[in-house]
Amino acid sequence: MKRVTILIIIHSFFANFAFCQSTSSSEKDKINTVLTEFMQCIETKDSVKMYNLFHKGPVTWVGVYAEVTQIQRQKKDSSALNYKISDYKTWFRNITSKVEPRREDFTNIQIIEDGNIASVTFDYSFWVNEKKGNWGKEFWHLIKESGEWKIASVIFSMELEMYKPEFEITNNANVEASNLVRKMANELLNVAKLPGLSIAIRKKNEIIFAEGFGYSDTKRKIPITSNTQFRAASTSKAIAVTGLAVMMQEGVIDIDAEVQKYVPSYPFKEYPITLKQLAGNISGMPHYLGSDKLENRFYVSTKDALTVFSHHKLLFKPQTKYSYSSAGFVLLSAAMEGASGINFLDYLQDKVFNPMGMKSTEPDMGKYRVMPNLTNYYEKKSDNYVVIKNPRDVSSIWAAGGFVTTPTDLVNMTKAYANGYLTNNTVKKMFQSQTLLSGEKTNVGIGWRIGADMEERNVIEHAGVTEGTRSIISYFPDDDIAISVITNTDWVSSIEETAHMLALPFLKKIKNSSKLSGNYRIKAKIMQKGKETEIKGKLDFEKGIGKITLANDIVYALIHVSENIYSLISNQGIYYLNIEIKGNNIIGGRATMYKTPMLEKPINIKPFFTFTSE
Repeated sequence: MKRVTILIIIHSFFANFAFCQSTSSSEKDKINTVLTEFMQCIETKDSVKMYNLFHKGPVTWVGVYAEVTQIQRQKKDSSALNYKISDYKTWFRNITSKVEPRREDFTNIQIIEDGNIASVTFDYSFWVNEKKGNWGKEFWHLIKESGEWKIASVIFSMELEMYKPEFEITNNANVEASNLVRKMANELLNVAKLPGLSIAIRKKNEIIFAEGFGYSDTKRKIPITSNTQFRAASTSKAIAVTGLAVMMQEGVIDIDAEVQKYVPSYPFKEYPITLKQLAGNISGMPHYLGSDKLENRFYVSTKDALTVFSHHKLLFKPQTKYSYSSAGFVLLSAAMEGASGINFLDYLQDKVFNPMGMKSTEPDMGKYRVMPNLTNYYEKKSDNYVVIKNPRDVSSIWAAGGFVTTPTDLVNMTKAYANGYLTNNTVKKMFQSQTLLSGEKTNVGIGWRIGADMEERNVIEHAGVTEGTRSIISYFPDDDIAISVITNTDWVSSIEETAHMLALPFLKKIKNSSKLSGNYRIKAKIMQKGKETEIKGKLDFEKGIGKITLANDIVYALIHVSENIYSLISNQGIYYLNIEIKGNNIIGGRATMYKTPMLEKPINIKPFFTFTSE
């Protein structure tokens, strides 16, 4: 139902270039504004503005203690009721009387309205002094009063974080691994000076780590949480091909067919193009070109979006080269639409988002309507990050880079490749490298890039970058572990290496036996702009953390991971650093940089940074 509503919005007012053409959109935007102002009032403690959000008559205010919390309450008082009745003024006076900063985060918001009455449901978490106090589900009823939406009832469940954490860590090994991930993430945030980032890690059917770092709004100091939405950028391609996998499995689409079978209106090119070639970036389709016919407007359909690039010639004969192409994925989405007879966005909602529990993934409409959970987008100017006030419209590239999402949603999506939703045969097709006519493998399957980490684990992944974001989803199929990392700026970075290092504490048994301790004079070799430079410096390390300081103001942070493995943290990411110690001397340190798609394993790539003690 959610996607149908979005389509109604798209076709009713964007076709006419005005939101006022859609009553439904306008009313939902107004209700979203009420939600946003409610959250803001808690932070600013503005009672006048808060009270103005409520209906003038009686307002229902009931909180229900959830199961685990109620059991703990009854241990102290067996007669304790599982609910409490209050009113919004009493509740808010309690907030304004306290010195500690408070905030409430709303996620997974769903609105139903008829222009007169409305029902709103969402997940919430309430924070005091940056610590989560309680969380649960909340239901509001609103009425239209003198043309404005007013809250008429609030009913919510409460689970106290101290009794039942929203994201439970299930064993001591996970506690240790989580602490290590936090150390690396916080150090990365500090060294790279990022506005914010979010990380989620899934193992089997559990989310074992999901946390935000830094701010979604640096000016107002609104922290990033696990529910903050980010631009997905090109990880949207992984989302799109997951929908394609379902179509393949259900016999809806033939990926070896030519494009015109499903998009007959698309102009024929010098050579025929298949859907499989589009999904593997070997079709000869161009990426973004200066000669694109991109207009400053909303594109109302996938066919409308084809007009941006349909006039271009192929860059080469299909299947003779690998060349990344977002245009190819837009064309692929049009073919998916033609094959299924269902709108591309609707299909993903029904076949991917709903089954995989991806409640925070949707088209990026932040340019046009209020999206309460969406982070600000930042760009770097000089040494400062500033908000992008007029972000690019991405309606022409939904499948290539047009979604917003959370790391939790992306790792949940990878469950489809392990839990039987996609058959083993389908998964094998998706993760099998495509081959050029020359016989050379590209190490790109159906959309997914095929690689490995520094310890030679198989990794299936896709990364992305666009204004206001850097993103990745990495899946370790042999361990059934997935990690996603997303930032709210287009950070020039080694995102693959960073994701692999952040996942490492959950991929191996942590051994805290570091032989490195003290201060060392080192001589190093570092690759800079394709040239190897010899340089001297020092390494200081104590109690699991340290830093390397080199000439030319080069500084790396160090964190011990396990045995002789350390994370080397720079402004471009986190790298796998192996340090060998003999006695009191460092006989070898090496860190490697790599990206996907990989033509060789990272372990065989020449390190970009090596050093020994003097």
